[in-house]
Amino acid sequence: MIFSVGCWMLFASIFPLNGLAATASGYLDMCQEGNSSLHCEEIKKICSWTESVVMPIVDKPSDQERQSLKGCSSKKLYYGFGKSPDQIKARKCAYLEYEQGGEMDESFYGSSILMMIYANGEGVKKNLDLALKFACEDGGGAIAEYEGHILHLEQLRDNTEAFDRFDYCNDSQSLLMTGRCADRDAEISRIAREEKFSKLVSSSKDFERKDFEELKSVWQGYFFAHDEEIDHSGTMGVADGIYEKQTMEDDFLMSLTRFEQGNFPSFSDEEFTQVDRELNRIYKKIQNATEDDAIEFSWGTVTKEKIKKVQRAWLKYRDAWVEFAKHKYPTVSSASWKVWLTRDRVEQLKLFIEQPN
Repeated sequence: MIFSVGCWMLFASIFPLNGLAATASGYLDMCQEGNSSLHCEEIKKICSWTESVVMPIVDKPSDQERQSLKGCSSKKLYYGFGKSPDQIKARKCAYLEYEQGGEMDESFYGSSILMMIYANGEGVKKNLDLALKFACEDGGGAIAEYEGHILHLEQLRDNTEAFDRFDYCNDSQSLLMTGRCADRDAEISRIAREEKFSKLVSSSKDFERKDFEELKSVWQGYFFAHDEEIDHSGTMGVADGIYEKQTMEDDFLMSLTRFEQGNFPSFSDEEFTQVDRELNRIYKKIQNATEDDAIEFSWGTVTKEKIKKVQRAWLKYRDAWVEFAKHKYPTVSSASWKVWLTRDRVEQLKLFIEQPN
């Protein structure tokens, strides 16, 4: 379907530039080109009546609040990120961002935050009509996401009994938004983990806190090195990398919590000899991989040299953990810790010797 000039002018009037409104403009371009995969007429119909939706003056920031919120971030206020979320301030800050307009390389900003606040009735009366207005004007994503937000909210509007919470990331389909949403989730999780780490450390003696910080420093060296073993070549490479590192951090925290509760690994020297032999076998096979093996060339951005770099960082971490545990958990044998750590490393390296499909 191709839009007439009249339709274009109608859409132009209801799509004012506001932050990332480039998607709305791009959507119009694709509709003009007659893209049959889009729901142009349906979106036009929905967005045309949102032009008459009025933003309640009482919901906007007062003159005094405008001064106090100068330079604010609705994203930080809405999600909290280590602080208690303040949805009321987030709404008023988002209004300021919405009014300021301009280009903004940020998906959680202005109208996108207002969209969620009104769709969910967070700190304000639920108003799906207004949420749709912001969805029609928002451009924080790709074309498919732009349509997805509008159609999703229209569905919620038609089904007044639905209690589903609207999340801006629910309709993510593009690499850009998938990565940004993964980054948002990782930041929320990271702060929650840091709070748990702090509680664990604060309950320990002074010398144990010092030992733990040294261990954590070595672990972080391995953690950052491990990024070299993540294939970033695929369309989901960025998001996969974020979630992979998030899993590592979760595992590290869960292990510490389990050990503080007295749930320790228990293995013998013989078992360590066996698993260490398996580790060396797999590692050598990786390092000796050739083109004929059809193994190395299924790793994407990962190379043998990168795996070697990570292996060195892991060995340093394993030795640091054993040294830390001698003081922190003296009743547990070094072999038990080595088996526990080495088994995890074996599972990681096994992924590189599996034949590609």
